[in-house]
Amino acid sequence: MMLSTSVCEYLGQTWIAHVEILEDDGLFYEVKITGREHSFHAIIGAHTNGVFLCIPAWQFGCELDSIHDLFFNRHIRDSFDPYFVETLSSAIRLLPPIRKDSKLYFDEETN
Repeated sequence: MMLSTSVCEYLGQTWIAHVEILEDDGLFYEVKITGREHSFHAIIGAHTNGVFLCIPAWQFGCELDSIHDLFFNRHIRDSFDPYFVETLSSAIRLLPPIRKDSKLYFDEETN
């Protein structure tokens, strides 16, 4: 399906993050994210209380503030390699908006 790229930067190093949408049902995305030394599947979507991220193979899930809030989405840096988190944060910013019950999630106005 859709493949997008973003330039990542951390501690003076740069690399490219890729996100490929594998499934899009309108409320959830299943994506493949690759960058630097990482490649993984993730599920990102909206639920009653907001937005979430799951990485099933790593048994990891968390709430997200919004798709474009890099500061908040980097809060998981304490749990993972910072290069992985930068790849993840940059890649999910590339996803299109999700609408749920007429509410727009992942809107481009939130930063």
